[in-house]
Formats: sequence, C-alpha cells, structure tokens
Amino acid sequence: MRQPRNLCVLNASHCSRAKQTFQQGDLESAHIDITRSLIKTLPQLFAKYQTDESRMIEIIQLPQLMKLELYLEMRMLNVSATNMKETS
Repeated sequence: MRQPRNLCVLNASHCSRAKQTFQQGDLESAHIDITRSLIKTLPQLFAKYQTDESRMIEIIQLPQLMKLELYLEMRMLNVSATNMKETS
C-alpha cells in the first residue's frame, strides 16, 4: 500500500518530534505521538481539504498510522469528562 506523500502536512513540530523519537529508537513513543497528533489534526485536515480529491486520498490513509487502542482510550476519557460535567 502506498504511503501518503507528505505526513508533515499535519504540523512541522509533530513531525520533528516523531522523527526525533524514531532516531532514539523508541517506536512505541513515536506511535503514541503520531496518534495524539492525528487525533487533534485529522478533523481539521478533513475540513480543509474536503474539495481536494488527491489530498483526501492521502488523508484517509493517515489513520493506518494511528494506535487505535489509544484513540479509543482517549475518546472514552473525553466522554467520561463530558458526562461528569453534565451531571455536576
């Protein structure tokens, strides 16, 4: 499967942090950093490039780079926090 041409469309600081982590040999930490960055930026990328078909093809491949367990865990934490606020 073809990788997206430019993952740094996300954010230069996220990419440089991930590159540094890879250089340190800590792949798990890099995977977590990439996932956290994508969780924050994917919705923005979808909105920004929704009319650019070639970009969208690349963007929809990005979730393959995510650690989905972390995504689900963070999502559940957000839902819990929201529920706590609503019940207080």
